[in-house]
Amino acid sequence: MVVQAIHYNARLLKHYTLHAFALMPNHVHLLVTVLVPVPRLTRFLKGITAKRANQM
Repeated sequence: MVVQAIHYNARLLKHYTLHAFALMPNHVHLLVTVLVPVPRLTRFLKGITAKRANQM
């Protein structure tokens, strides 16, 4: 779910250019070139993943 959100924000929403990422049990590391303001980026990533996690 989180990996899908990372790729979705990069490919479809074009919030950033994704260079690399590392998914940990309780957090994620992203290496990106940001194309939108960072608060917008984090709001979208956290929002969609939190919503899906709560549905599960």
